[in-house]
Formats: sequence, structure tokens, C-alpha cells
Amino acid sequence: MQHEPPRRAPGAARIVLIYAVLASVWILLSDTAAEWLFRDPGRIALADSIKGLAFVAITSLLLYRLLRQRHELAAAAQLQQSQGERLQALDGIKRAEGALRAQLELNQRYLDTVQMIVLALDADGRVTMINRKGCQLLGYASEELLQRDWFEISAPQVEAMRTGRERYRRFVDEQTRPVDQFESPMLCRDGRQRVIGWTVARLRDPAGRIVGTIGSGEDITQRKAAEEALRQQTGEVWTRNAELERFNRAMVGRELDMVALKRQVNDLARELQRDPPFDLAFLGEKDRSGNGESP
Repeated sequence: MQHEPPRRAPGAARIVLIYAVLASVWILLSDTAAEWLFRDPGRIALADSIKGLAFVAITSLLLYRLLRQRHELAAAAQLQQSQGERLQALDGIKRAEGALRAQLELNQRYLDTVQMIVLALDADGRVTMINRKGCQLLGYASEELLQRDWFEISAPQVEAMRTGRERYRRFVDEQTRPVDQFESPMLCRDGRQRVIGWTVARLRDPAGRIVGTIGSGEDITQRKAAEEALRQQTGEVWTRNAELERFNRAMVGRELDMVALKRQVNDLARELQRDPPFDLAFLGEKDRSGNGESP
């Protein structure tokens, strides 16, 4: 917006010059007129008084006009300067807003490249920021999530919603450690449930008051499913190993019983002076005759 430059106020020398010229002209003309109009000295003296008063009145009006003009011009210059400073301040604010907006957009692009959920909540649990990964996983647009209650959106059951709110309130009230790490189920728009591993920290304003939280979440659904499958497989292996161990113990016991029975039969055959029917040399036993072989 273009402004006309203010008119310059007349300087002191100019005012004095104007005053001197007008006063000289007035004195010369008024004296001449008085002498021409009146012959009586008394009337001339009265005329001189009247023209003196008139001179004072006229010069006072002129001086008032000049001073008022100077005041108006000074006020106009001050107003223009104030408007200029205000425009500069507004321009600076606009530039700062533009730079801040550009930085926020850049930060949002950075967050959108992260392959984890990045979520910010206010102190009441309403969504103030969520990145693209979080929106994609939930199945919502960011505009549908902002300023909504996070626990109403994401909790799969009423009990989970209540538990999540209580945990969040304790965290915001600083009843827990500064960084919270936990796992929780999350309900998606299409009805699927995902298991998210969260790491959450508190957000503070310049005065140190807690105004919300910011956290990152990793979808660990597949990992938890793999861990559960591995746990089941491990349990099955332990069960089979236990059964095999019991079977082995049973078989070994049976073999030992058979060996003992064979020994008894061999001993009985020797008492009857017959050849032992069972060869137990593989056990390191010797014949009763001491030759190390069965007859």
C-alpha cells in the first residue's frame, strides 16, 4: 500500500519572515489610511489603538493557523511512521508464519516417511498429530482423527478403553516413569485388531506444565503370532520329549529285567550241568569256567 509523503511543515525562519512582511505592510498601510481618513489627533490615536488590536487579532489568527498546521503535519508524519512500522511488523509476522508453516510441513513429511506410528495426544487424550503410517494402519484419514478421543477410536473393548484411559491419566499426572513402554491391542476401522508396542514420553510447555504426550508405536502383531506359535511348538516338543523319556525308561527297564531273567536261566542250566542257553558275553560277563566264552 502506497502512502503519500507528508507535507513539510514551514520552518521557523519562514514563519518569522512571513510575520515581518505582514506586520510591516500592516503598519505602513494602516498609518497611511488613518492619516488620510482622520484629521483630529484624538481620532487618529483611537484609530491607532483599533488597528493595533486588529493587528494583534490578525497575527494571532495567522500564528494559530501556522502552529495548527505544523501540529497536523507532525501528527500525520507520526501516524505514517507508526503505520509503516505496523506494516513492517505485520510483514515480519507473515514471513515468520510462512517459515513456521514450511517447517511444520517439512516435519510432517519427515514423520510420514517413518515406518512406525507417530502419535501426539493432548492432556485429555485427544489426537493432535498422527503420521501417515498411523492413518494407513488404522484406516482413517488424518482429518477424521484430529481432536478425537484416541481411546474411543482405538480400544477394541470397553474394558480396554477404561484401562487405557486410566494408564494414560496416571502417566500424564506423573505417577509413572518419564518414558512408558508397553503393548496394547488397537482396533482398526475394518474391525481387525493389531498389537502395538508403544514408547511414550510427556510433552511440556515453556512453563514446564505437561500438555500431552508423544509416542511411537510398532506393529508387532506378526511377531507376537510367531512367538505364540514358537511357544506352542516348544510346548509340544517338551511334551513329546517327556513321552519319549518315559518310553525309554520303560524299554530300558524291560531290557534289564530280561537280562536278569536270562542270567537266572543260565545259572539254573549250569546247576543242571548244561550249557547256558543265553550268550551274555556282550555284557562283559565270563563263563562260570572262567574262559570268557560260553561253551
